[in-house]
This record gives sequence, structure tokens and C-alpha cells, in this order.
Amino acid sequence: MKTYVKKIPALVCALVLMAGPVLVSAQEADEMPIYGSQLMTEEERMEYIEAIRAAESDEERDVIRQEHREMMKERAADEGITLPE
Repeated sequence: MKTYVKKIPALVCALVLMAGPVLVSAQEADEMPIYGSQLMTEEERMEYIEAIRAAESDEERDVIRQEHREMMKERAADEGITLPE
């Protein structure tokens, strides 16, 4: 029993360290402002956040962001709005 109790803190630390990158990516998605969010519906914002969270690499997230940025620029132009860079 004592052996198991001594190993618990080490196991908890290992789990926290393994989960770190996943937690950071999810937090980034929630905390980063969404380009053109004022032109999006709540549903579109949630879909964008989920797509960013589901991306498996930084490169994949960058592609999603760039495609989104282009779509928002087109939408803004159609509505006669200038988005900040």
C-alpha cells in the first residue's frame, strides 16, 4: 500500500506534463481573437474554434487561420467594411 501512495505524485506529475500541449492549444483557441469575428454568427465562431482545436499540428492551424482570414476579407469587402490587420 505504501508503495502505491509514494508513486501517486509522480504519476500525477507525468499526466500533467503529458496534457500540457493539449491544454495550451485549447486555451489558445479560446483566448485568441478571431479575425473578422464581428462578421460571423455565433455558430460560425464555434465552428472555427472547434476546427482550430481539432487541428493536429501548428501547420494545420495556420492553414485554417489563413483560409478563414481570406474568407473574412471577402465577406468584409462584400459588405463594404474594412477589417483591421
